[in-house]
Amino acid sequence: MIIEAIVNGKYFTNPSRHHGIVFEGGKYGDRAVLIGLSDEREVYQALIDIGAVAGNNLKLEEYTKVSKNVDGQQLDVFVTWDGLGKEIPFAEIIKSDDVRDMDIRFGGNFEAAKENRTGCILCLDSCPIAITSDAAYATAELDSKKIDKFIIEDVLPKDGEKVSVIFRIK
Repeated sequence: MIIEAIVNGKYFTNPSRHHGIVFEGGKYGDRAVLIGLSDEREVYQALIDIGAVAGNNLKLEEYTKVSKNVDGQQLDVFVTWDGLGKEIPFAEIIKSDDVRDMDIRFGGNFEAAKENRTGCILCLDSCPIAITSDAAYATAELDSKKIDKFIIEDVLPKDGEKVSVIFRIK
């Protein structure tokens, strides 16, 4: 499954704690390292259509305290763009103070996504709203430990450039 996104160069130098990919029309559309051009609800359906199984194990009430890790279908996520000629693992576009192996899961969270309309497609920690999230970090762990995430400038194209993000069942 492939979606298009725009590089948000603000995060070459400013940290993002949560937001990997957020739909441009969502409440948090400008807060992600990649601004998604697909609605998060469409991404949810596309993942269902390719056979991914949602975890749906996180509760919105747990959002502000370090609690659980997201469950669900493991996904491989890659980024590419016109002229690159290869796919780069999503983990290789992110740098962090606390490096862990990325473990992207199809958390699901359709009802929370629909209700809150944040636009969150891929969160960088376990999130009860995002469609997919990184199970390597528990809910609220990035905030509580003040772990910063940046995009790596010499890996991605410049600010405002379009990229394709590929989600595959692992």
